[in-house]
Amino acid sequence: SSSVSFPQNISFKSYFMFTLFPTLVYQFEYPRTKNIRWLYVLEKLCAIFGIIYLMVMNAQLFVYPACQDAMELREQSWNNVTTSTKEWFYLLAELIPAMTIEYMLTFYLIWDAILNCVAELTRFADRYFYGDWWNCVVWSEFARIWNVPVHKFLLRHVYHSSMNHWKITTVQATMFTFLLSASLHEMCMIIIYRKIRPYLFLFQLAQLPMTYFTVHTKLKYYPTLCNILFIFGVCTGPSVITCLYMIY
Repeated sequence: SSSVSFPQNISFKSYFMFTLFPTLVYQFEYPRTKNIRWLYVLEKLCAIFGIIYLMVMNAQLFVYPACQDAMELREQSWNNVTTSTKEWFYLLAELIPAMTIEYMLTFYLIWDAILNCVAELTRFADRYFYGDWWNCVVWSEFARIWNVPVHKFLLRHVYHSSMNHWKITTVQATMFTFLLSASLHEMCMIIIYRKIRPYLFLFQLAQLPMTYFTVHTKLKYYPTLCNILFIFGVCTGPSVITCLYMIY
């Protein structure tokens, strides 16, 4: 920074502005826009409330009835494994379309509407909140560009910090970063479902072997197929995880 130096940056004003900016990594200075485009803010506000309305309607009409069926299925006896397994797949097929819609709407709500609205109000110029994750062929790439603010935080304060402090290798630092991220996500699921079932934790860690399999096998020569498999995982993963938590 040419205008601010340590320790002058350690102030209440500096901290307050950092909490307002849509970023998790602190810097002395950030790129700023000259003015606020109020029509753009209005557009994003309409998008925020419109998407929330669509999410509520989708949840009430399609997700909630499937969740009720899942709760009833959990209460039933599981003496007949064949029948119970068949019912589980029927429930999964019912839940996949609604959960996929909810998943996509959640992504647009947070990383496009809300973050861009906050960035415009604070004149924060760095709008790279997500990349083109729908074109991913490996899961490691998805982890980098699905949620760029969190990725930057983990990269600086977990990945690089662990290598500098513990003198570990890049592979070990990558494992530690994934373990920490998966553990925090699993804590959220424990709070939601009030039981310990490490389904999301295992699914997140499964991204590592899936990435290795995609990069180090002949599958890497078929990027279109890899992208199809990736999209299939994105569309079915939330529904599979939800069914596992609700039933088992």
